[in-house]
Amino acid sequence: MQNSRFENNLWKFRKIANLKQKDLAYLLGIKNISQISRWEKGERLPSLENCFKLSIVFGCSVEEIFSDLYEKTKNFIEKRKKQKDTENQEK
Repeated sequence: MQNSRFENNLWKFRKIANLKQKDLAYLLGIKNISQISRWEKGERLPSLENCFKLSIVFGCSVEEIFSDLYEKTKNFIEKRKKQKDTENQEK
């Protein structure tokens, strides 16, 4: 599941909300605007607290903002569940 970049919809949601990076940083209480840029580029992931803040600012779920990561994580867990079920049936 490792990936050097984390696809997300931050840029899209920020544009829909008509916010500049500095506006979003202010709303989130972040002093370093470049942090927003790194999140949008997928270079870093925001903390869980900032994910909740983003969800509130944009009026959507965290899953919508990080839909690609959510789907990858969901697929990973489903695959592991199937493997576990197979292992349990073989015992």
